[in-house]
Amino acid sequence: MRLTIAQFTFGLQLAGQERVVVDLAKAFHEKGHRSLVCTTLFRGELAEELESYGIPFKCLDLKKSYDPRALLPVIYYLKDNKVDAVITHGNSGCLIPRISAILSKIPAFIHVEHNVSDYKKIYHIIINKILTKFTDNIVCVSECAKHSLLKVEKTDPDKVVVIPNGLNIDRFSFIEKKPEKNRTKKVGIVARFYEQKGHIYFVEAATKVVKAYNNVEFIFVGDGYLKPIIEQIAREYGIEKYCNFLGVRYDVAELLQTFDIFVLSSLWEGLPISLLEAQYLGVASVVTNVGGVPEVIQDGHNGLLVPPKDSNALASAIIKVLTNDNLRNDLSQNGQNVFAKKFTVEKMANAYLNLIDANLHF
Repeated sequence: MRLTIAQFTFGLQLAGQERVVVDLAKAFHEKGHRSLVCTTLFRGELAEELESYGIPFKCLDLKKSYDPRALLPVIYYLKDNKVDAVITHGNSGCLIPRISAILSKIPAFIHVEHNVSDYKKIYHIIINKILTKFTDNIVCVSECAKHSLLKVEKTDPDKVVVIPNGLNIDRFSFIEKKPEKNRTKKVGIVARFYEQKGHIYFVEAATKVVKAYNNVEFIFVGDGYLKPIIEQIAREYGIEKYCNFLGVRYDVAELLQTFDIFVLSSLWEGLPISLLEAQYLGVASVVTNVGGVPEVIQDGHNGLLVPPKDSNALASAIIKVLTNDNLRNDLSQNGQNVFAKKFTVEKMANAYLNLIDANLHF
């Protein structure tokens, strides 16, 4: 049966949650369904990718997430498009679409939690608890996120389903890697400059790494309000010549392939897309043991796990991988094998479609 599936999020900037929305939309389209995407607050860079793929996109351009005047436009949008299933993503910007889906009595309504719930604001928790009563299922992107949701919000466990994130690998292109001999090793992080991502601990680790291994370059991909602060700290630590702040990039896949080590210094996570990208592209990973990360990384097999907020442990792990070619190659190969078994967009899209099918009530 051909379904009309509408996804809602607050915007489509270059970030993990938004990447999932786009990859899901394309997968639904490829499987013969009518796929729609609507953002509430702003358009974002990934909207063009959807439109070039022939997927209808709409931006409500709300001034604030909780503007009740948007209820009728969203309800009309759902009814005019005869939507069979609604998938809302995250807490920011999705209150109006969630209420609209409930009021419109959409046959299947799913809400997705992309992160752990421990750091939610109290009003998000209260709103979630109310809206969940009228939602068919809550999808968590990792077992850790599910455990956190059940603990914080006391959600009915029968409503909660885990569907790990997956990647649409068709969007990746491959580059020719440079010879290893005498080449400066590249250690990089791909993350928005927010407190969650723990950039400060990566910079602190870098100061320790260069004392033991100075033929190295630390690459920072992304933007955010903490970027100027992190740049200043790198200067204060005297390692600015080793650091390269690239800002937002549209060629992340190509950049990742130039990394010798991918670093994730996060304090909390759901299931980070950047880590899955690094695994698929065969980049040895040194990551913090938080959230859904250990559901991807088996320590010593397809990456190294370190405690969060521990720059000494992070530095030691980076040095270990930098100085051991065999270990680096093993982590790379094993990462690609793990990805192929668990984290493809095909597995993710089929899981969502099966969940929609189970909830359809016309």
